[in-house]
Amino acid sequence: MFNVLFELERRKVHKRLKAALEDFISKEGVSPVNDCYELVMGDYAIGEYPSTREMRFFLEDASLFTHRLALQIKKKIVDYCPKWSIVPQYGARTFVVNSNGVRFNETGRTIPYLSMTSKFDDWIAETAAYDEETKGPLRRQFTFIPKLLPNAIKDLETSKAIVLAAFDRFVPPIWNGRPVLWLLTAGSEDHPRVSPGEEKLSHPVTKRGAIEPQYAKKYFPSTNNPPPYLLQVHEFPWEARGELRVKLSANANEEICLPPVKELIKDEQLR
Repeated sequence: MFNVLFELERRKVHKRLKAALEDFISKEGVSPVNDCYELVMGDYAIGEYPSTREMRFFLEDASLFTHRLALQIKKKIVDYCPKWSIVPQYGARTFVVNSNGVRFNETGRTIPYLSMTSKFDDWIAETAAYDEETKGPLRRQFTFIPKLLPNAIKDLETSKAIVLAAFDRFVPPIWNGRPVLWLLTAGSEDHPRVSPGEEKLSHPVTKRGAIEPQYAKKYFPSTNNPPPYLLQVHEFPWEARGELRVKLSANANEEICLPPVKELIKDEQLR
């Protein structure tokens, strides 16, 4: 049965939480786009329609998950809506903020706000290790790749696909343990396909060579406009490094042979 009181509470909590997070991100000086070209707070960052008095949100910057965030949530939401719990989430890492304090796992006890510092420091350290495992190699590759884009864009005047670099590592859970190559092509409504291989990631690239978030709304499918260029990551079998081909669209009649991958850049070299 539809619960009018719960619905009013839900709307109130969502409105307060959205405003509190936007204010917090701004005051912390965090860019709206992180160093992996993800929106820190996307359109669906907040689980707006919970079935219980617990609202969850996701932010794509580990540095935001601090004591200050917990206190901001307490002050801006929980103090006004004490029946509700708020669950900040970074990847698989969560904690719970409620009227009694902070809980750091599903079955653990709630720690009062004045006593949470030590446990919070442990949570932050564990989250930093998790961040390195799940984003470290990608972050370092995103530091390496942009400087290659200006020349690659010029080369696209005479070539249809440019292999920028190949690396020995990527990030879970989308990585199956094989090498990855970064490919630049002209933008279109369809994604090029490397064979043998599997696409793992894609980002629009502007005419000036700036990488944009994966789901930038200015491009297809949000609009009818394809991006000027498309940057993709493809995982491929090393034993097929000399036989890689790319099909620029599902309806393309031809496959383009890619140059053999002669070496892999090791993650240790980028640290």
